[in-house]
Amino acid sequence: MYRFSELRCKEIINSKTGARMGFAEDVFFDLQNGKILSFSVPVATRFMGFLISRDYYMIPFEDIERIGDDVIIISSTPQRCSPKNDRGFWEKFLSWFK
Repeated sequence: MYRFSELRCKEIINSKTGARMGFAEDVFFDLQNGKILSFSVPVATRFMGFLISRDYYMIPFEDIERIGDDVIIISSTPQRCSPKNDRGFWEKFLSWFK
């Protein structure tokens, strides 16, 4: 059994592509039965050293093949999502002048 604080220190790797997905940032679970539904992993899109993407991957808990000492292996390509109510930098910046 693992705590989430232990899981978020493990890198998530896709077994089909070998891609390094990143580290779990948040966990979603069912309040009725207490089971973990999925993890969110931020998409690391950088420009000149700055994180410019607010997108994230949703990784269903069922897609986890194995949890090792320092990595979590997943079996499928996760879905890329964007926050629906999060405005980008330029929208926020321009809204100050309205």
